[in-house]
Amino acid sequence: TDVHWPPPPHEGSWVFVTENPSVTTAALELPPAPTAVPVRLLCTVGTPSATELDTLARLADIGWNIAVRADFDAAGIGHVRAALRTVPRARPWRMNADDYVRSLHPAPFQPTPLDTEHLPETDWDPALRTAMCAQGRPAYEEALLDDILDDIHSGHPHPNP
Repeated sequence: TDVHWPPPPHEGSWVFVTENPSVTTAALELPPAPTAVPVRLLCTVGTPSATELDTLARLADIGWNIAVRADFDAAGIGHVRAALRTVPRARPWRMNADDYVRSLHPAPFQPTPLDTEHLPETDWDPALRTAMCAQGRPAYEEALLDDILDDIHSGHPHPNP
């Protein structure tokens, strides 16, 4: 069936894309925003499907801004790259080298080593891949949960430098 998505209520409206259901759960527990900005969050639960990528493209085509993020590991970087290939004007959201380094401290648990051999390029911030290879460990979305929720609550992503 052909799905018709609603246009954004105003210019500058955002759809946030995450890969982890824990982010979605936490966002659902947010109190209503003082500006009454509805939360628009798409959770891919891992690798975005062709249908999810098509949805992002359709949303962008009708005027939505797309902010996309994932874990700092080979799979997560691949998820962001797939979204950016599908929607070139989408914005990586809290996915730069500084965000990665902040995600490492404190580590919630001892992660398995990062598979740097299969780590895709991070064209939007080449320093991100360099930092990930130097540190040699993954970092997860939950490490930035407060910042992510602040962005969702405000209705727009934090601007990357």
